[in-house]
Amino acid sequence: MLMLMASFAKADDGNVSLVVWTKDGTQAIYELQQRPLVTFEGTDLVITGDGIEAKYPTANLVRFTFMNVPADGILDKDADNEQVKYTDDQLIITQLKAGSVVSVYTADGRLVDSRTKPDGGTLRLPLSSLGTGGYIVKINGRQTFKISRK
Repeated sequence: MLMLMASFAKADDGNVSLVVWTKDGTQAIYELQQRPLVTFEGTDLVITGDGIEAKYPTANLVRFTFMNVPADGILDKDADNEQVKYTDDQLIITQLKAGSVVSVYTADGRLVDSRTKPDGGTLRLPLSSLGTGGYIVKINGRQTFKISRK
């Protein structure tokens, strides 16, 4: 059934993406060009694909769906929750609250970048300086996900 949904979504002319909605209000966006593959491992929803490796405990999920996403990556301009869009060149986090901190760590826990957004809004974090490998991204120390650069 998941494959049918993905095929249907690709047929649409919009910027269709896989969107994961969590109970804390965050939304993670994965573009279909990254070929996201959704599987389950134990009690986790796992998304892998081109430059993607993310795990979400199913207990923290509201839903995941395919939908048209505006070019700015903002699904609901009235929402007050972070939204994450990942490409191979940059990480775009929208709707950050003032004072939000985004940190990037190597797989072995070494901090490689940390940015504070004093006025809130959108943070574009370039990833071109990172080498190949896996990285952990934390937003305000509460939302954590993994990205992979190839």
